[in-house]
Amino acid sequence: MRKVAVIGVGNSRFGRRDDAILQEITFEAFKEALEDAGITQEDIDLSVVGSVGTRLYESLPAVPINEYLGLVGKGPIRVEAACATGSARSSRRTTR
Repeated sequence: MRKVAVIGVGNSRFGRRDDAILQEITFEAFKEALEDAGITQEDIDLSVVGSVGTRLYESLPAVPINEYLGLVGKGPIRVEAACATGSARSSRRTTR
């Protein structure tokens, strides 16, 4: 099994955000996480997008977020568990 890790973190400004679209808000946290980790988009193998309570037209945000962040072809795995999205996890089993 391959080892993986969270090596950088970031967050966007908290609160009601009518000043930006979801992709722009996500970019705020993404940019901060890249800087924290000292990496670029090219160093990322797979993305996981978790969301809850988006506006109706953003009901499936993972693909447009990945496109905006320059992560095309690197996922995404979408995780949605209502108010528990932040603590939910995705598990993938591989058989050989």
